[in-house]
Parts: sequence; structure tokens; C-alpha cells
Amino acid sequence: MVGARRVRIALVWVAFGLVACGAATGPGAPHTGLREGVLAPLAAGNARDLEPVTVAELVRCLTKLRGLTLEQAVAVEEVDDEQLQVRIARMLASPKGRSVFVGDARAMLAFNTAGPSESLEDAALAPLLSDEIGGLFDPNTRRIYVRRRSPADRDNEAQWRSTVIHELTHALQHDHFGSLEPAGDSDDEWLANRALIEGDARLVSLLYVAGLDGFSRRRLLHMLGSRTGLGLRQASDRQLAALPSAVRARLAFEYWDGAEFVAALVRAGGMKLLNRAFERPPTTTEQVLHPSKYLAGEQPVAMPPPAPPQGHRTVATGRRGELLIRAMAERCMPLAKAAGVAAGWGGDGFTLAEAEDGSRALLWRTSWDTIGDARQFLQALARRPGCWTDESEGHDRLGTQHLALQRGREVALARGLDQRLLRPAVQRMLSRPVRRPKLQPLGDFTIPPLPVVVARRPGVIEQQTYRSTWLGVMATIPAGWHASVPNHESSNATPNELVVEDGLNIGWMFVHDRVATTRHNRRVVDRLRLDAQSREGLVLGGRQVRAIDTPLGAGRQWVYGKSGGGDAELTIDLIPRCERSGSLVIVRFATSPRGAQALDQWAASIRPVPPGSQRPPVCTGLNPR
Repeated sequence: MVGARRVRIALVWVAFGLVACGAATGPGAPHTGLREGVLAPLAAGNARDLEPVTVAELVRCLTKLRGLTLEQAVAVEEVDDEQLQVRIARMLASPKGRSVFVGDARAMLAFNTAGPSESLEDAALAPLLSDEIGGLFDPNTRRIYVRRRSPADRDNEAQWRSTVIHELTHALQHDHFGSLEPAGDSDDEWLANRALIEGDARLVSLLYVAGLDGFSRRRLLHMLGSRTGLGLRQASDRQLAALPSAVRARLAFEYWDGAEFVAALVRAGGMKLLNRAFERPPTTTEQVLHPSKYLAGEQPVAMPPPAPPQGHRTVATGRRGELLIRAMAERCMPLAKAAGVAAGWGGDGFTLAEAEDGSRALLWRTSWDTIGDARQFLQALARRPGCWTDESEGHDRLGTQHLALQRGREVALARGLDQRLLRPAVQRMLSRPVRRPKLQPLGDFTIPPLPVVVARRPGVIEQQTYRSTWLGVMATIPAGWHASVPNHESSNATPNELVVEDGLNIGWMFVHDRVATTRHNRRVVDRLRLDAQSREGLVLGGRQVRAIDTPLGAGRQWVYGKSGGGDAELTIDLIPRCERSGSLVIVRFATSPRGAQALDQWAASIRPVPPGSQRPPVCTGLNPR
């Protein structure tokens, strides 16, 4: 099964310059992404009927999904694990390669976003990443390197396809938008830029796999917008658990927050707006976490790095931003509270300085949206000394003595200095004037509100009549038969909505939540036939397929008889619902002509609940609009 395979990371090398004009000057920053095995909740059980495809077919799919075409050919080379690991080791040896996973390691240790036992050295990271990486794209050679697929391993086919189409998306980005290097050098801006790049490729691969599995485009965009995601993000987090927490947080942001950001842009303005975003990429993680702020053009408050204290030299400067402040706060408080603390971020700037004796000091100035946000952050900082005591000693010789003060919407912190120097350092930071930037809207775009999805509700049975307002159907129970509405809290992804039986014959119906196409219809019918054969201990054959007309609309019917003769008969009706984004499946297994007649009458009685013209609530989940 696809779900049993490990998540892997797909890397992309991007060249400086205009590769399309042959002016590449060498490799730039690699673009990373989780291998698409994490899509198991979408594709589990559905990969076995996939035949191997050519790269040309995937390129055509990419053009259809993304609305852009590759300007140059891309070769795909399948390699074994050892060959791929060699290329990954080379990537990790480059400064920009490390920055993809670690960022500024000095700042990470200073702000305690790496645990005390987590090594960020190449020797420790390389084996972990090599085990998780599924492919990479080199724009200098226009070549994708991907783990070799086995023709006999059909379970691997969906992973292979989505990994390749992910990498093809990066090639397409490079062709149309250039080298994609962020203008600034802060981790905050770097992460925001990569969230756009990886979010785009992630969304394309999700759309592709969702299409294979029969999910409507609207349904996928709704899942990303509502952060339900069918457990995809949670599956990704579990698969990446072996990586250091700081590395794991960066990848989760680039992939999942990036995909949610890109999905919001597509909902607001389609692929055209997404293309515009590459011309004006997000510059802060705040813009990615809150796409409406990106569209409104909300810019960070300019916070130049504080001057180093006397007798110190500057080691690192930069901006942390909302995401990394949240990661810092998570070390000492629950995730939800840490996210609330960071959500009011307006801007920041820090300086990490080093004295002649090797001891380090941190100067950090922050700005917040409101005075209340600043106060909440100051209170959160009060929780930090315990974390610093436990985690910083021995890492970077950054002392725990510190002082944080608030003035209006600003909070400044000095750490690691002699106690008598702390207050003057903080006061100097707070005394500097601040200029708040004006909004720079991207255009007249609004992210539409998400449609309300009505939760599944069981139907009711009263006086031989079944009625479900959620499905929008009703039915008449055969006289003398037992009818039941199964428990909807079952772990079964597609619980039966109604079961009727008389001890020898049985009928049931359920919602098939995949688009009504020949391939997906065949899949559910084959599964039902095999289940019936296994349960009843017989072989069903002699298939008959015909079009049917029902009170719910047109559909198709499959009838199987017992091989070798006999009265046993399996009948399956599939009736498309909700703009063909799903189907109502009506199944009956009869052991006698009399039972077959009663079940056929029951199936024929399934009709719309008056007034039948209304869109039933089940459609809000199958095809949100």
C-alpha cells in the first residue's frame, strides 16, 4: 500500500541566471519537498490499477493542471539509493543546501529552536535526509533524478508519478520565473519565498494525485483552506519524526503552510494570481500564514539590526518573523498558545555578537500590531529563562542573564551581557525611532469564505420509511424485513447509510465519495464483488452492465450471478450525485427470486426527499461551492 511507504523529500537545484538563454552560472539553492508517499490518505488502495506512464504524459498533465508549459525538455533518470545519496551529500556540502534545512544555525541556537540533543552537523543530518529524499532536479542539466521504480511494484507507481510531477513543477517555475532567489538574507524572508515555491509544487502534486483518486478540485482546495487535509499533514509530521525539530518545522512550513497559502491564492484569483505571486513573492512568514495580509500588502515594520555592544563583533543579524518566534515559544508552552503569542508580530531585528573571550550576546528588538500583543509577548519571554538554562549552556556560550522591556508596541531584549549592561542596551534599542510602512495591496483580490460543510448525519426509520435529510433521499422498507442505520461514528471511511435484510437476503446503500468516472466506478464495483465472494464463499460471474433510470437520476447497474448456476445474485447500482463528484451506491445480494424481487422494489423506492430540487447537504462535502 502507498500508505506503508516512508515519506521522502524531493529536492530541486536552481541555477542563477537565465537558464533558458544558456546563461546559467552554477547551482543555487535547492528546493525541497516531501516525497509524495505522504499522499497515502488520498491514494491508499488505489495504486494497484495504475499502469506505468511516460514522462511525456506527466508533462501534459502538468500543463493542464498549472496552465503553463515547459520551455525546455527535461530528462528523468531513475537511480538507485546509493547514487541518489551521493547527489544529496553534495547538496548538503553547499552553504545554500544547508540553509534549506537548517537556516542560520547560529541564530537557531541563540533562540533555542533546536533541542539540546539535536545535532545540526552535516554528519548527523546527511544520513537522515538521505533516507528520506526521493528525487531532485538539476536545472543546469535539465535532469530529474528519482528513485528507481519496480515494474512489479504497482504500489510505488503513484509515489513515482507524483514525485516526478512535483519536480517537473520546479522545472516549470525555473523556466517562467527565473532563479527564484529571495532578495533578502533573513531566515524569515527565505522561508516565505520557499513556501511559495514548494507550496506551488505541492499543490500541483496534490491536484494530480487527487485526480487519480477521484477527488474534485473544489474539494481539495477546501481541504487545504480548512486545514482538514484528510490527515495529510499529520501523516507527514509522523513520517518526519526522526529529523531534528528545527528541520522538521521548516519542512512542514514550506510544504503544508506553503500549500495552504498557494491554495488560498488560487481560490482568490486562480492560477493567474499565483503566477503574479512569483513576480512579487511573499517576504515574511506572516504573509504565508495569513494570506489575506499578503494580498493586502502588509509589510513588516523596518527594524535594523541593533549595533553590537562595545567590545563585541557581529556574528549574525537578521529577522525572525512570526514562524520562528512561534517555534521559539513552542519550546516552553503549548503550540496553540505559542501561535497566539506570535500572531501579533509586526516586525523585528536581531544581532548576535561575540566578545573576545568567545562569550556571546543577543540583542533583539520587536514590534507588534497592538500594545496588547506586545504585552503578551513580554509575558511569554518571562517563561524563557528556564529554557535557556536547560538548553543553551554548552551550545553557544550565550548566558541566561537577560532583560526585556516594553514601550508601547515594541519589546526589546538583551541577553548574555553583564548584568549592569543589560538595561542600557535595551533602552538604546527602544529609543530608536520606528517607521511603520504603508500597505502595498497586490490588487483587488479577496479570498472567498470557505463553504460550510455539513457533517454526516444518520437517517431515521419511522413506520417502514427511511428518510435522510443529509442524503436528500427516502425509501420504503420491504414488509417483514429488518432495517437499520449503522453507527456513523465507525472508523469506516464510507459507512453504510441503510441496511435492509430478512435473514437470507440483504441490501445496503452508501455514499462513494469519488467522482463518477468509468475507472472509479469499476474500482468500487470490483471491490464489492470480491467482498461478496469472500463473505459468501462463492464465485460470482456472468457480469451484465446496463444504464438505468431512477427517481434520483440516470445511473449504471452491474449484475453478477453465481458461477455454475444457482439463484444467488449480486446487483450494484451507482447513481451519480452532487455534479458527479460522488455516487449513491445501492447494493443487494439475493439468494432467491423472491428475495431479489423484494430488494429490487426497495431499490426502486429510493427517491428524493421533497422538494427534490434542493442540493442535499452531502454535496457540501463532496463538491464544496
